[in-house]
Amino acid sequence: MNMRFRIIILIILSATVQAQAENGHDLWLRAEKNATVTALCAKNSPTLTIARKELEQGWRGKDGAKVNLVVKNDRAIRGDGFKLSANTVQANTEIGVLYSVYEVLRRQQTGQFFREEIISNPSYQRRILNHWDNMDGSIERGYAGNSIFWRNNEEGYTVTERDKTLWKEYARANASIGINGAVLNNVNASPLILTSECLQKVKAIADALRPYGITTYLSIKFSSPSLIGGLKTSDPLNPGVIKWWNDKINEISTSSQ
Repeated sequence: MNMRFRIIILIILSATVQAQAENGHDLWLRAEKNATVTALCAKNSPTLTIARKELEQGWRGKDGAKVNLVVKNDRAIRGDGFKLSANTVQANTEIGVLYSVYEVLRRQQTGQFFREEIISNPSYQRRILNHWDNMDGSIERGYAGNSIFWRNNEEGYTVTERDKTLWKEYARANASIGINGAVLNNVNASPLILTSECLQKVKAIADALRPYGITTYLSIKFSSPSLIGGLKTSDPLNPGVIKWWNDKINEISTSSQ
């Protein structure tokens, strides 16, 4: 085997390894840092843990820097907005701190460094993705594969480690651009979404999204009381229907705690 052929083989093998390592799931959040940073925070929570981890994994600023993550009310900051200043990111909420970390990383990646204080406030309180995912895993008007939330009914509503990984990647990608809500099912809703078995999976999804500041929403079918509740009517003025919906709301609230 001559030297040229060996070099070609090595190039092909190297490209193959890189292609396998890069699956696109990290989007712009690839950990390609070349410096270290210490993230300091007086509080602790799942969301703040994520913020610290993201900063330390993606930092491209001054090597050995220390950055304070501060949750403190400031009248200049609204909602889940944030304030950036030298070595400090501040927000009124923990989610705001996470957003501020993503903003720092974005600026480092794009060369938009700053010296003066920056305040960023959201224009809209709710920033939601509305998924048209069906309970069999298909997606109405979908062009990028099957649902990451639902699979065909033969598999029931089991939750796998693969599911949890995908939900976390999804939540991370959304949080990095400020999305704070997700509707898990098609607007042409199946009544199955409100069955107790299905709601257990909804809870698992919500638990995965919550640390990233994403609220879980469901589309519901108007006729659910008669379709899955055993009632003769779904008339919203019927006392039995009113009770059914109240009981269902209490079931969802209890299971989400």
